[in-house]
Amino acid sequence: MEPLNLLTSAAAPATVRLAIDGMTCHGCAGQVQRALSALEGVVATSVDLAQNLATVGYDPAAVSVAAIARAVEALDYGVRPVPIRD
Repeated sequence: MEPLNLLTSAAAPATVRLAIDGMTCHGCAGQVQRALSALEGVVATSVDLAQNLATVGYDPAAVSVAAIARAVEALDYGVRPVPIRD
């Protein structure tokens, strides 16, 4: 039996915040939330309709910010990354 390597490092989770243009109702926000959550590599999502923002936690080894943005654009919403303030 081979020893288990407990020190194998996975990519650290990353976070991106996206401004989303065109969301007008809770149904829109839910649609964006479902699309983002369905992406392989996305580990957490939060969509704020009032601020037109989505915050996405993701594994950069599994999914890119461009792929995340394309999932929103496929729903016919505008999307652009915005800085995350500490």
